[in-house]
Amino acid sequence: MVMAPMLIAEVLSKSTQSYDQGDKFMYYRSIPDMREYLLVDQKQHHVISLAQEKIDIFQVDSTLLREHRLSPLETLRERLCAASDHR
Repeated sequence: MVMAPMLIAEVLSKSTQSYDQGDKFMYYRSIPDMREYLLVDQKQHHVISLAQEKIDIFQVDSTLLREHRLSPLETLRERLCAASDHR
């Protein structure tokens, strides 16, 4: 279990969407190392990114996944592993 995540991603569901975007995000903001919060709407193929620019200031970016070519999960894992090896 990661105790101080830098990135948190949530796959939204109809029953938890409001909570994930509201109270849960407020809780996650209190994690000192958290830098980005991704909300993935699998039904609308939509991703919202809230990236911390300064303390308590988050830049919001929204992307429709239909507009992008998606990589297979294994390719994404390989890229993440390669990126973490370069740190």
